[in-house]
Amino acid sequence: MPQKRVTRSPQKSMKARPATAFNPPSQMDIDKMLDDQQHHMTITISEKEIEIDRLKTTVIALNHKASVVIDKDKDIENATKRLEDSEAARVVLQQHIVETSVKVDVDANNHNKYQDDLIQQIKDLQKQLEDQKQLQFSKDKSHR
Repeated sequence: MPQKRVTRSPQKSMKARPATAFNPPSQMDIDKMLDDQQHHMTITISEKEIEIDRLKTTVIALNHKASVVIDKDKDIENATKRLEDSEAARVVLQQHIVETSVKVDVDANNHNKYQDDLIQQIKDLQKQLEDQKQLQFSKDKSHR
C-alpha cells in the first residue's frame, strides 16, 4: 500500500531547517583574501617578468644571428662582385693574349720570310762573287 506523504506547514519547515544564512566575511578574512590575491599576483608578475627577460634574451640572440647572416650576405655579395670583376679582367686579358699571340705569329712569319730572303740574297751574292772570282781567275790565266 502506498505510503502517505506527510506535509508540513511552511512555518514548521522553516523553523526545522538549520540557519545557513550568509555571514559577511570579517575584515580579517578580507585582508587574508587580499594578501593571498596580492601574493598570487606578485608570483604571476614575477613569472611574466622572467618570461619577458627570457624573450628579450631570445630577441637579442636572434638579432645577433640576423646581423651575422646579413654580414655573411654582404661578404658573399662583395666576393661575387670581386669574382665578376676578376672574370671580366680575365676575359680582357685572354683577348689581349690571343691578339698578341696572333701579332707575334705574324711578326715571326714576316721575320722568317725576311730571313729567308736575306739568306737567298747572301747565297746569290756569294754565287756572283764566286762567278766573279772564276771570271777574274780565267782572265788572269788568259793574260799570263
